[in-house]
Amino acid sequence: MIVQDVITRVQRQFGDEASVQIDEADIIRYVNDACREIAFQNDLTQATGTMNSVIGTNSYNFPSDLMTVRTIYYDNKKLDFYPKTDYDNYVNEVDPNEVVQSTPTLFTRWANSFILYPKPDAVKVIKLLYLQVPTQVTADTDTLPLPDLYFSRIVEYCLQQAYQTDEDWEAANQMSGQFSDGLMRLKEHETTATTEYYPSITTLPDDSGY
Repeated sequence: MIVQDVITRVQRQFGDEASVQIDEADIIRYVNDACREIAFQNDLTQATGTMNSVIGTNSYNFPSDLMTVRTIYYDNKKLDFYPKTDYDNYVNEVDPNEVVQSTPTLFTRWANSFILYPKPDAVKVIKLLYLQVPTQVTADTDTLPLPDLYFSRIVEYCLQQAYQTDEDWEAANQMSGQFSDGLMRLKEHETTATTEYYPSITTLPDDSGY
């Protein structure tokens, strides 16, 4: 589906097909906001990035398309995440000058980079599992960057923003609830669809054993 499909649905439901209160540019902005929110909440736009460590270097830049990082591996071993304050407290206790070089066991995030501790003492592969920022749409002919399954959620998010602009708080809250409930149902659907079920044999009391 394309952006124009969202524009048409939103304007029709909002009752502003003449674009008096909200125009196409407003809705395109809402669409981009909706796609980022949906991708973040439902773990869409998953990506994997790799880079090599540098001996004695603990700071590395995230991929330019990163929205949020989920996991970092160093030499195929998962690193623990420490919030920056916890990281600083820990390092100040064990290695105040951060001179130790060994196999990293943890990381923290700072701005657009991540910091490993200890500093790597070898060249190894760093693997990041992360969510990409959805491709930004700029025109009504652009294809929506999320699966069609999420079309209604995008519309609901855009309508929520439109109602807030119109200061129709009741309608905005109702649309917010529909958006959240719909995302939750889709997330549960995705979880169920990826769960593996294994058959089992149950022995009943009447089974004779023959």
